[in-house]
Amino acid sequence: MLESILSFQRLDGNRREQDNEPRDHPGKNPRAERKREVLRQPAWIPLWVGLLMMINMGSIGFWDEPLARWILGVFMASAMLMMGLYARFGFEKILGLGHFLWIPLLPVVVLAIPAADGGFRTFLVVWAVATSISLLLDIVDVWKHFSGVRQAIS
Repeated sequence: MLESILSFQRLDGNRREQDNEPRDHPGKNPRAERKREVLRQPAWIPLWVGLLMMINMGSIGFWDEPLARWILGVFMASAMLMMGLYARFGFEKILGLGHFLWIPLLPVVVLAIPAADGGFRTFLVVWAVATSISLLLDIVDVWKHFSGVRQAIS
């Protein structure tokens, strides 16, 4: 999505190379830079991120449940926060800060599990476990970032 904001397509449908360059970083192609950043990280990270996205999007299947709507809303808000962090800092460990909204949601979900039924209960358990793991990884990454270990995600 950020890519579509940063790039412009001419009316004839052809892209010029400079159209893909951010104004504050001339000479860099953001699409190529993102690809390089993704390729530098261990293979498990994009797989983990994809799994988290699927789990969070699974809340749509339980749309009747208010808690499912909260999960999706917090997921979308976190995604927007992470886009802003990425735009400001790049592909660094501070991106984990975008998940801070999950911290108050996690105990709400855990407390709701005993009252939930069937598939929704299973969904909440899977979401709570995956979110707990993700938050632990995020806490380590953000701690490293603020402790002076400024490095890209790897």
